[in-house]
Amino acid sequence: MSAPLHLPRRGPQGLLALALAAGLLAACGGDDSPAKPKIPVVTGQQVDHAQATTDGFDKAAFPCCATAAARTVLDAYVAMGEGLAADDVAAAQKSLGLLTSALAAATTDPGTTESTRPFLEKMAEIGDRMGGLDLEGTREEFLDLTGPALAYARASQGGEARLAIAFCPMKPGRWLQKGSPIANPYYGSQMLRCGVFEGVGEGG
Repeated sequence: MSAPLHLPRRGPQGLLALALAAGLLAACGGDDSPAKPKIPVVTGQQVDHAQATTDGFDKAAFPCCATAAARTVLDAYVAMGEGLAADDVAAAQKSLGLLTSALAAATTDPGTTESTRPFLEKMAEIGDRMGGLDLEGTREEFLDLTGPALAYARASQGGEARLAIAFCPMKPGRWLQKGSPIANPYYGSQMLRCGVFEGVGEGG
């Protein structure tokens, strides 16, 4: 006769872990069927999916960018993320070429300060190793590229454009978007809507 199955006691920590796991599955499951609407967590609140994709961006978005050079750099970065979200490595690599040119111009731009130049140089360093990579390789390097890109965006606030920081708890990783809904560059069609919008001061 087989031994009886003993389940662990469900204390407060166990219940919290179950709740968190259920929340991640609801927000980041691969099934994007309309019959199973997801309830993503957006800036700390649970709302229906239609409201989340609009209000989440609006609440989290910040003005960018203070200079034309910064706008060109971050437009190219965002376009690369959009290509990855669409599983289109060719589009992402094309945007990488635009980013490389934009970074070179921004480094010598009069509006670039000594405090922001290191972010540009780090992005250029990472960009140099991204050329010719496949989809997954480009995604992994995009994760590294995002660190200095976020720092540069935070330091370049101003202007009429609006960007928001998005975060995927399954990666985990962040990226910049210029609108909604969430379009996850790290998983593309596998988990396109997995993520939350964050305020500019949140996260890493």
